[in-house]
Amino acid sequence: MQHTPNSSQHFTPRGPGPLYTPTRSFNDTLQTPDPQGMDWADKQAKEHEAAKSRLSDHRFNIRDYADPLLPRQQPPSHYYPAGVTAETEKHLLDLISRIKAGNA
Repeated sequence: MQHTPNSSQHFTPRGPGPLYTPTRSFNDTLQTPDPQGMDWADKQAKEHEAAKSRLSDHRFNIRDYADPLLPRQQPPSHYYPAGVTAETEKHLLDLISRIKAGNA
């Protein structure tokens, strides 16, 4: 029976070689901020804030709205747009049901 070497036997082990030892401490190599890079970061931050201010509604307050998961306290007519009555809603619901049934 022939002996086949496993994967660890393909390579010869390394002998003790020189170890990498830094000559300077990592604290000695602190870099000063690049003023040109700071200008770019400031510009990006300003653009981000400008876009954010255009996208958000500053008048919005979540406390102005009731919890949508709780039952409503007012009757449905309270939520109708101006000029819409219960009769208008009934007419529209009848129209929708006729269209769905194909009897328009």
